[in-house]
Amino acid sequence: MKSILVNGQQLATVDSMNTEPSEFYARKRVGLYNVPSAGTQLDVLSVISKFVNLEAELNRNLIGMQEAVHVALLGLLSGDNVFLLSKPGAAKSTLAGLIGDSFGGEKHFFKKNFTPDMSMSDLYGPLSVEKINQGLYEREWAGIATCSYALLDEFYKGSATIQNNCLEIIEEHTISLAHRRINVPLLGVISASNELVNANANSATWDRFGYRLELDYSEDESDIFDMFKAKGGHANIATRLDPEEILLIQGYIDFKAKQMPDEIYRTMSSITKKLLENGIRPSPRRREVWARAVIAEYLLTWTDNRDLDWTDIDQYNESLSVGANILWVEPEQRQAVSEIVTLSSKSEKAVIRKFKADMESIRNASAKYDLSKAAKAYGMIEKAMEELKNSVSSPKYAKAVEEEILKAKALQGEIYSNAAKNMKKEQ
Repeated sequence: MKSILVNGQQLATVDSMNTEPSEFYARKRVGLYNVPSAGTQLDVLSVISKFVNLEAELNRNLIGMQEAVHVALLGLLSGDNVFLLSKPGAAKSTLAGLIGDSFGGEKHFFKKNFTPDMSMSDLYGPLSVEKINQGLYEREWAGIATCSYALLDEFYKGSATIQNNCLEIIEEHTISLAHRRINVPLLGVISASNELVNANANSATWDRFGYRLELDYSEDESDIFDMFKAKGGHANIATRLDPEEILLIQGYIDFKAKQMPDEIYRTMSSITKKLLENGIRPSPRRREVWARAVIAEYLLTWTDNRDLDWTDIDQYNESLSVGANILWVEPEQRQAVSEIVTLSSKSEKAVIRKFKADMESIRNASAKYDLSKAAKAYGMIEKAMEELKNSVSSPKYAKAVEEEILKAKALQGEIYSNAAKNMKKEQ
């Protein structure tokens, strides 16, 4: 048995204890106990170091996917689901598979491509003849009911019945039967899709995906070069994750999400209020996901060898930027959410994120620019580059700023090239 010591009490898995906890965390699978630990104290940073190593491994093998890798690992750390959107072939499923490999066995990873005609047996296993003969409607549990990590590919192509039957298991990690409720070992779900369906506040399934990220093919020349040599899905992942340790860390993150400094809660409240004023209404569930994500980000970006300092306000402010991938509801709100989080969190990381989003918006529109629009966009990029340099002064982001500036300068040349091509077409 393993546990984590917090404020003189123990966080332990409920299944490992013979007494009721004072509080529940991580979908009621981890409890807070006011009893001495009879097992091994888990070193939180030793588990986080595994995630840091895994992130480095994934980034060596999946080129140009740094943000997707980071978001996927944040989701697993905090115990919240991840939705990745992109055109086909962007390695979304490969990313999920490599994370699944880190658990060290096929039984821990479940992958299913959703289709309109898939059945409950495809997800949970076939009906149990033995149980039915006993008068119980139950299954030979398999698939998502027995795994640690799951990829639900093209989730919205499944029938409404299948999607609704997934609500409980992907949110609560339980299955309710007529005679009992089953706890499943599921630690995280990632969904990959080529299109958005029912991405609105009224969709119960959409609200279950705490992290949401849209990917694009990398157009960076060095990335394209490296992709030809990268192992991608052929990589052998060396990092090994322990399901019991991850569950405890999820409980720990859930616990710490209620223990942040009041100054950070005030900042989060202010950001939420600004979102509401702009007609963006993230559900209470999404706000709780954000709080857990802040703690997960705090941990995953902690690089000091000393004990964790949970009073570092600057580190919290930096971590608030993860809200840009959580707080939007409908796709057209993404830009506004990014701007509000950036301006309110004082996060240099959020400033870089917003700059990248602005450049991507200009790039997407540049194919239709004439010379007048190209000149205007050129000026916007110049102003944005200057603001980026003035807003981000931390040495740890110096390389990231340099890379974004180089990409922006290349984009300036690209928009004039597109404008020239458009002029030739008109002539």
